[in-house]
Amino acid sequence: MTSIKELDSVLSFISTTTVWSELRKHFSKIDREDLRVILRKLRRDGYIDLLDDGTKLRGWEDERGYGDGMVIQKNFEGFLFEQEGGYQAKMSKEKTANIRLENLEVTQQKLSRKLNTLTAWIAAGTIAMVIMEIIKFIYEVNHPTC
Repeated sequence: MTSIKELDSVLSFISTTTVWSELRKHFSKIDREDLRVILRKLRRDGYIDLLDDGTKLRGWEDERGYGDGMVIQKNFEGFLFEQEGGYQAKMSKEKTANIRLENLEVTQQKLSRKLNTLTAWIAAGTIAMVIMEIIKFIYEVNHPTC
């Protein structure tokens, strides 16, 4: 499997246009199939375009046959994404958002418990008042005042 660091390093290596053979040569330590997986991910996320003979490759089946002359082109979204910190920054933001959501859930659970306790006390007080009013009514019926 590919790591976030590998995704970011491939994206940052790709300049405006990079040839497939250059990319393979530069990232020789990464398995060829893993490199293709990285390119598919970058393409699916909309950060690069793949060109063969100046024609934009469309279908996934086109990728199986690309040769050393295929061009990988970083598009505007890719440049913008890289400036924002790439996948590592995206993962960091997602972690921060998840922690914030977890904190909100904990706070909501605490407030919910407090609200339930308050509701129970109000219900108990209401029941006590009803019982007192019933006793008062019975007492007044049985002991009429002049």
